[in-house]
Amino acid sequence: NIQGYLEIYHSRCGYYPGGPDCSPVTPVTTWDELKASLTGIVDPSRFPNDPVAGQNYSYSSDGFNYVLGTKLQTNSQSILKESYTGSDFGSSCDKTALRYCIHS
Repeated sequence: NIQGYLEIYHSRCGYYPGGPDCSPVTPVTTWDELKASLTGIVDPSRFPNDPVAGQNYSYSSDGFNYVLGTKLQTNSQSILKESYTGSDFGSSCDKTALRYCIHS
């Protein structure tokens, strides 16, 4: 669903988050900042959090594209072969480190 929320934000604002209500701010670099940016689109209590204590999903963007990522707990070859690999916008998407990412 996060991808859908990001697309709604992009449709309203013309770029990926950013600040709430399309206000220009320093690029969003943490999951909590992303949650704050999307409060007008999704209720913060429904915003997903990583179920593993001490871990967070990741988000990075240049405003025109984004990367969402998570660390998998086990090596799932079937899902990892679908994963984006790279470091766009400061992301860390490395299949060998079990980092699963999607790219817009």
